[in-house]
Amino acid sequence: MPTPPDPTTAIAADSARVALQRLADASRGSMEPAEAYQLLGAVHAGMASLDAVLRAVAHWHDEEAPYAHTRGSQATGHADASAAATHLRDAAALISQAGAIVDAAWARNGRISWPPPTRQTATPVRPPQPQSPTRRGGRDDGLHR
Repeated sequence: MPTPPDPTTAIAADSARVALQRLADASRGSMEPAEAYQLLGAVHAGMASLDAVLRAVAHWHDEEAPYAHTRGSQATGHADASAAATHLRDAAALISQAGAIVDAAWARNGRISWPPPTRQTATPVRPPQPQSPTRRGGRDDGLHR
């Protein structure tokens, strides 16, 4: 039998949406190294929570599929609910993979020393660019690069 809607779930989902939008807005500005580390940790934890949410909603679709109807057809409703559950599990798996990548970035970020001066006054280090041999008058200039 279908479970009655829980308004706290919808309220929590909307609160999460608003919080993520605020985080997106706040992260567009400049930040200090410690903030970047904390941000990555929070994003990693949030992704783990999102994975759990998607898996829970997939499970709910599986459990409620026998009661689902699409345009009056219970068979179509069941198929749609089962397909939705599959899509949600697929999305959860991708979020889990992305979370592992964020975790790797977070770990790398944690190994970095960010000594003063800050980014605003420091000269960035650029990787060396490959150079082609210089030719003068059609002859090699004698330098081996």
